Amino acid sequence: MTTHTTTEAGLPIDTRFRQPATEDRLQRTAAALREKGHAVEIVDTAADARAVANRLLPTDRSVLTVSS
Repeated sequence: MTTHTTTEAGLPIDTRFRQPATEDRLQRTAAALREKGHAVEIVDTAADARAVANRLLPTDRSVLTVSS
């Protein structure tokens, strides 16, 4: 059963994603992405993820992020 709650703005939150993926699922997903030619790094914390992003993003260029 899926439990839905909402944000302060009334937007739905799907709580199925509350628990992080298991190590096995992370490794299987990473392997599948690597087979497709993607570079994959699995990190332990949000701070580690920021460090990877900062290492990979160019410092001498602008980076545009958008969502639709």
